[in-house]
Amino acid sequence: HYARVKEIDKVSYIQEALDKTKDQSYFLYALEHEVIAKLVFPLGDLLKKDIKPLALNAMPFLGTLETYKESQEICFVEKSYIDT
Repeated sequence: HYARVKEIDKVSYIQEALDKTKDQSYFLYALEHEVIAKLVFPLGDLLKKDIKPLALNAMPFLGTLETYKESQEICFVEKSYIDT
């Protein structure tokens, strides 16, 4: 996920991802500092445009990523999470 962990005075906080267009830190704001300290966000310091080539290099069986629909917002919600 696109977020980062920043430690200040031995307290861990959620920080925005480097890629502001993909940032998901807002969704994690309510986590306790002790939980945040244990999290790892490997995409937080990367831009989306840099991740696709890395993924294809690591997993060539994917073929082309252009055929995959990119998720937006909360990735585990199938339709809309907004009440209508």
